[in-house]
Amino acid sequence: MRQSVTVLTVTRRRPRWLLRCIDSVRRLVGVEAEHIVLIDDCDETDRALAGAEHRRLTRFLRRRRPGEASGPAHLAGLRNLMIRMATSEWVAFLDDDNVFAEEHIASLLACAEETGAAAVHSWMRMFDATGQPHTSARWPWSRDDAAGEAKYRIMAAKGVVTRDDNIVREAIDNYPARCVDTSAWLLRRSALGDTPMDPTFTLAEFEANKAEDDHLHAYILSQGLKVACTERATLRYALGGYSTNHDGRSDRAETWRWAD
Repeated sequence: MRQSVTVLTVTRRRPRWLLRCIDSVRRLVGVEAEHIVLIDDCDETDRALAGAEHRRLTRFLRRRRPGEASGPAHLAGLRNLMIRMATSEWVAFLDDDNVFAEEHIASLLACAEETGAAAVHSWMRMFDATGQPHTSARWPWSRDDAAGEAKYRIMAAKGVVTRDDNIVREAIDNYPARCVDTSAWLLRRSALGDTPMDPTFTLAEFEANKAEDDHLHAYILSQGLKVACTERATLRYALGGYSTNHDGRSDRAETWRWAD
């Protein structure tokens, strides 16, 4: 029996990246996924999508309320909202600067069926700001080079990364050293409740560079959900962006090309 899937994307001021993201969902094989795009208070993006509509794409323009500002807390709230908007059996996230391989969702569904897991995830390939594979011996999410090099050594010892390729081999039991990226998950919607991403962040979490991805990972662990991994790098991950914090001035969106 064909299972229903909704892909959830939050976006702000990155219409060219978003169009590539949408196209990757449209090109998925083995599944006809619905795609909900929530535009975070950006008329430019709303206008850009007017020519990209198709029957499985739904877009919403949401205005920010007074006091709302970019950051993990804001994005966690928007992602929780989108989960409640979906009506499918499964939900997946895709950040606007990332891309699914054509077999991404189908391979996750097959893994879920084989294992009975309510939370399944892939590995991912990292690409830098020029679209080239990221193979530097520096953990890219660290705030400085020394911390990044030290974190890379820890992740290399765990087998998460290797200098031989640009794959991040996600694993549920690497937490809290590393959480599974939100865009790598396929999740049974009924297992998520209304607020799986706690929108409250402490100062310690900020200093540790934690984000809503960490809160989702922690929720999955706290609920005792069965987890499985495809061990396939079907998520193409672009370094250097944040879905609701783009300033609209970068020309990276104009020149980005994936390097195979």
